[in-house]
Amino acid sequence: MLLLLCIAAWAVWWSIHRTAAQHHPRYAQEIQSTEGASAFELPGVFTLDYLDKGETVEIGILTQADPVLYVDVNQNGLADTGDRSYAADGESPCVRGAGAGEEYAPCNNVPTHAVVHSRQSGNMHRVTWIIPKAELLSTGNGADIAIEIFHPLSQRGEIYPDKRLFQHVFHLAFIGWPAFVPSAEAMPSRAPASPAAPASVPSAGKPLPPAPSSAAAGGQKPPSIPPLIDTFEAASQNIPFGSGVKLDWSVSHAESVDIEPGVGMVPSAGEQTITPTQTTLYTLTAKGAGGASSRQLTISVQPAQAPQVESFLSDAGTVAAGGTVRLSWSVTGDVTKITLTPGFDGLPPKGERTVTVGQTTDYVLAADGPGGHVTAKLTVRAEIAAPAIILQANPNNLHPGDATTLQWSVTGADRIALYPAVGAVAATGSIVLRPIRDIRYTLTAQGPGGTSVADVTVFVTHPAGASSGQIVWSGVVHGSQLVSIDGNHADVGQLQGALPGLPCIVQPADEKNVSIASTPGPRNNYTRLVLRVKGKGFTKVVLNWSLQ
Repeated sequence: MLLLLCIAAWAVWWSIHRTAAQHHPRYAQEIQSTEGASAFELPGVFTLDYLDKGETVEIGILTQADPVLYVDVNQNGLADTGDRSYAADGESPCVRGAGAGEEYAPCNNVPTHAVVHSRQSGNMHRVTWIIPKAELLSTGNGADIAIEIFHPLSQRGEIYPDKRLFQHVFHLAFIGWPAFVPSAEAMPSRAPASPAAPASVPSAGKPLPPAPSSAAAGGQKPPSIPPLIDTFEAASQNIPFGSGVKLDWSVSHAESVDIEPGVGMVPSAGEQTITPTQTTLYTLTAKGAGGASSRQLTISVQPAQAPQVESFLSDAGTVAAGGTVRLSWSVTGDVTKITLTPGFDGLPPKGERTVTVGQTTDYVLAADGPGGHVTAKLTVRAEIAAPAIILQANPNNLHPGDATTLQWSVTGADRIALYPAVGAVAATGSIVLRPIRDIRYTLTAQGPGGTSVADVTVFVTHPAGASSGQIVWSGVVHGSQLVSIDGNHADVGQLQGALPGLPCIVQPADEKNVSIASTPGPRNNYTRLVLRVKGKGFTKVVLNWSLQ
């Protein structure tokens, strides 16, 4: 009797199960595998395998880009509260949960015990999720899933098994042996060679909720897919100071994309060169109807190198005042400004300049940069030349009584004198003189560069045999008076004759009333004589001279 009751119960269960299989497309083509695994392949697009491991489910997808796994946990054909989506963020599961208004919340806001493994094989990408069944079940004995895959022909994301999310799904059945079940007759266990997604076929019996994109949906909004950041990378994440680096990004399902700091709003895909001055964390934020997603990228900037003066040289350390020298320099490190004082600004890190040195000068090379400030100094000495003198006598051969003209020109001097008999003179000039004997005229010039001396000799030829002579002076004298005789003239009175301009002895004829106060000598070229004369009224003095 007990056996008959068991057989009857089994018959009832089988009848109910068969009816469900006829009216519910999730069980229309249920496939069971004693090996615990099921698979589906859309050639050229992706391959999906599913393995029931008891408390967890292993779902593997092989495709050309990171896939996104959408799970209709409550199996109601809607993306609503309680549902999830799984994406691979490197080797970490990136889980989103559906919220109010059928919008997906930002990534990682849902606690999960899922584990994801990702590896590249040629141009294909293998992503395997290991997900606890408890995360996938709320009612029933399985979970409905849809997968967003990068399609190589359309070059964009496609929803499988149908573009209308959750109207047709893959069903993971967790009863008896594990089974992978396509959701409609149009989705065979081995898809045709064409990469196009299969068309949906209305199922017999109780229908699934209509497609959100269908006009029959009565205005129901299609489920919102959160933004997907496909790429956010830099050509290099470690750059020298002052260098630029190219950012590259690509985002799908986003209405706005923003990169901060410093970049701002950008298209959903593109590239831009940035030049950070310090290590910077860049954040890409994508927002859309399905929520917001973000990814961060750090660009490390090597510290700025302090400027260093490798060399600062002059091709001469000393030059004549007014001369030129060539200054050269070489500066390394991160430099924003180089100056050379006095005279130059905005110089290159390596170069040379020619400068005129009017006086001894300290030249300072200064280099500035983010890493600091550095200077170097060198001194160029200017030698100031001694005064330059030009002195001429024309003519310079005379007879007694003839005249000569002295001419001179001096530069670089502030004190000039002509001797004998002339004294201080200007830098340029001339004078007419009547020497009575050979005489040397000397011009002395003093200036910042020192003292210079020049001389010229005038020769006077005397008649042969004249070894003695007489000079007669006459004038009015009252008491005692000095009378100066210079050459052939006297300062007072009248003079007849002249001294010979040679070493000689002068003797007054009247030694009682006439004496010699100053005799001719080499300092006055033997032409100057001073007498002391006594008298009362008109007085006549006779002087006799004879060569020594």
